[in-house]
Amino acid sequence: MTTSTVLKMFAASIAGSALIALNPLAAQSAILTSATLGATGQIFGVPVSNVQYLGWRFKVTAPFQVTQIGGHLVGDGGGKPVFGAIVRLSSPTAFPTAFPPAPGEVVASATFIPPSALTTKSQDVRIPLSASLPPGNYALIFGSTTRLGGIARLPINNSSLPGSTYFLSGGGTYQNLDPSTGLTNIRFVVEGN
Repeated sequence: MTTSTVLKMFAASIAGSALIALNPLAAQSAILTSATLGATGQIFGVPVSNVQYLGWRFKVTAPFQVTQIGGHLVGDGGGKPVFGAIVRLSSPTAFPTAFPPAPGEVVASATFIPPSALTTKSQDVRIPLSASLPPGNYALIFGSTTRLGGIARLPINNSSLPGSTYFLSGGGTYQNLDPSTGLTNIRFVVEGN
């Protein structure tokens, strides 16, 4: 998938902030996550679509090789794809500089069909994605590619880890999700080494 294709997918997002210190010599697997997993089998959550993206901010302090992305997700049952993308940010509190994110901000992306609300309900999903992240600030964003794309939901029954921050994008603007709204406790995952 090209960067220009990924840019066409962005419409809204939310994100959180997490810091991970990695040993660059260690080849073992590492998991960056915004929250511990709540009960799966859910059908409700914060929706993502072609007009609303959801994101979580994270920081790496040493080179990090991404192997998978994911989170606690459920689809609308229509069997249409959504995307997950890693976007480079300028600071721990920044948003992407454009809506959709500018070509230089998109590090990598993948499309996938989330578990159906009609059958399996929500699951802790992983999607293969290869990306090399130098030290810096990033966001993992979920959304849909087109008006006819899929709709997914990220349940809010997880337990956010300290420092996790989320943001939402809709109507061409980004905003932080305030924990007092109850629209936090969303599980995003970046795996690698």
